[in-house]
Amino acid sequence: MLVNLDVVSTAEKQRNGCRACRLKKAGCSKVVIFTGLAGRRDLQVLVFSRHNFCFQFAFRQVIYKQIMKVDIANSVLELLDGDITEMDTDAIVNAANAQLVLGGGVAGAIRQKGGPAIQRQCDKIGGTFVGGAVITTGGNLKAKYVIHAVGPRIGDGSTSLTTGGDEDEKLKNATLNSLKLADKHNLESIAFPAISAGIFGFPIDRCADIMLRTTIDYLKAKTGLKKVVFCLFGRESYAVFERQLGREIAQ
Repeated sequence: MLVNLDVVSTAEKQRNGCRACRLKKAGCSKVVIFTGLAGRRDLQVLVFSRHNFCFQFAFRQVIYKQIMKVDIANSVLELLDGDITEMDTDAIVNAANAQLVLGGGVAGAIRQKGGPAIQRQCDKIGGTFVGGAVITTGGNLKAKYVIHAVGPRIGDGSTSLTTGGDEDEKLKNATLNSLKLADKHNLESIAFPAISAGIFGFPIDRCADIMLRTTIDYLKAKTGLKKVVFCLFGRESYAVFERQLGREIAQ
């Protein structure tokens, strides 16, 4: 249900007025009220602000999810604070190791939710290089495919946290090869995590800078991709990508 905050009924104000008034004062013009999001039974509100930012609230929580969307040429680039294994894009990207073994973290969640078919196809491929990307089935996931991109690992002896070595180039290649692989398979949407920013130790601000610049440059050229999502884990990671994307689009 779409509700314009300027014409909210008295009954609606009585039910949701406190939240609606605060949102209106914050410059938000519309809310979409719906239930059952991700199996939740409490009322959810999706709020669109004047600046194309989008915040999702649960009445029993402060902020449930954040979204930022920008248009890049003929595509949409979206930032999302959420669970990448629940994305329904054509493909999701797994921040893989070179052996393509789905261990813990996001890879483990992908294996658990997607089923054994994903690891079987990874085993058949056998591995790839740092900066490379391969594609497998999505198994039981909502996404049809998983693209396994191998990002750099900080502290493996070949680089340091500050100097970077060629690790920045490896992360750029992992991002770029994932995008190219999506185009090769005629996919229209893809969701990335913050590659290498977890247990691989890559600084999240450098990760955001490299991945966003690489993606924006790619989307400005000829591509069949209509939507690229960066699905970040937690508000802190989201905030770093949001700030960096703001810098990129301001240039």
